[in-house]
Amino acid sequence: MDAVADDDPLASTVFADARRRKRLLVAAADGGVVVGFVLLRDLDGAMHIEQLAVAPEWGRQGIGRGLMSAAADLARDSGAATMTLTTFRDVPFNGPFYAALGWRVIPEHALSPGLARVRDDERAVGLDRWPRQAMWSNT
Repeated sequence: MDAVADDDPLASTVFADARRRKRLLVAAADGGVVVGFVLLRDLDGAMHIEQLAVAPEWGRQGIGRGLMSAAADLARDSGAATMTLTTFRDVPFNGPFYAALGWRVIPEHALSPGLARVRDDERAVGLDRWPRQAMWSNT
């Protein structure tokens, strides 16, 4: 997993574009310091979680849950009945975290075309060295 942690951060243009499209939610501490974010996009009629991140020193304080709840509100307000994401299956703050929020695994054979492309891209960059899965939830 060190290779994943050492990946280059997303370009600031990705965040600027998501912000402009109202597909970026942030959690900030006192003083405006960003401590977490969720980056979303529309994918096959669902709201797709591109990335959820909380600064490690702010973990286990409900920030991730709060961001996921806000993302569901945004999805619902945008007209999406479902949300999707891909994640590491066994990492505690990944697959088990989403399962605890009620998310369900999507079998590979049932992936939408866009979600199948996401999984293909993940495999192409080597993320499947660790078990991954796609998941969905109602908004």
